[in-house]
Amino acid sequence: LILAIVMFVRALFEYFRRQMEKAPGAGKNCFISCLLRIISCCLWCLNKFVKFLTKNAYIQMAITGEGFCQSAKLGFFLVLRNMARFSVVSLIGGAFIFIGKVGVGMGTAFICYLLIK
Repeated sequence: LILAIVMFVRALFEYFRRQMEKAPGAGKNCFISCLLRIISCCLWCLNKFVKFLTKNAYIQMAITGEGFCQSAKLGFFLVLRNMARFSVVSLIGGAFIFIGKVGVGMGTAFICYLLIK
């Protein structure tokens, strides 16, 4: 529900921002244009944070059986306490994903080369 509300507010703001940019004479006011972009960036950051918090809250709910708010708090502090571990695991996971993508691409190219030859 929280994520849906944040996404709705962001979509509504983006709609109004685009309507204001389409309006005649809207491109002349640099301050308003800059302010709209800053608010858009802040809403994007809020959306990403709520998605992150919600994902960890649902994981903690499945593990501990607590309510959503308590699980969100537990998940947030778990990530905060183990920030270095999460960073290393994310880095290693990203490297393996990259190696897998390159391997699949090269394997597919090699098989196509053999089929064409």
